[in-house]
Amino acid sequence: MNGWKVEVMPRARKDLRELSEGPRRAALDLFAELMELGPGLEGAIELRANPGTWRVRFHDSYRMLYSVSRTRRQILVTRIKPSANAYEGMKQ
Repeated sequence: MNGWKVEVMPRARKDLRELSEGPRRAALDLFAELMELGPGLEGAIELRANPGTWRVRFHDSYRMLYSVSRTRRQILVTRIKPSANAYEGMKQ
């Protein structure tokens, strides 16, 4: 089976619409990388405080948060925000 399915959740779609052109383009490029390479991108880490949630840095100071279903080869993007507020509303 080739590639991964990337699904952008409603909250992350809203985040994406709110980004300026540069970060938005970088996020779209990151979607393509996730589809090709899967969740283990260089620099991606699983959050210790939220097992099952991963984050990857992009465009200098932005974060993309996502969860992974390896059996379905699916990545669910949940947030796309500047690092200062990417983790708001998450359990600590």
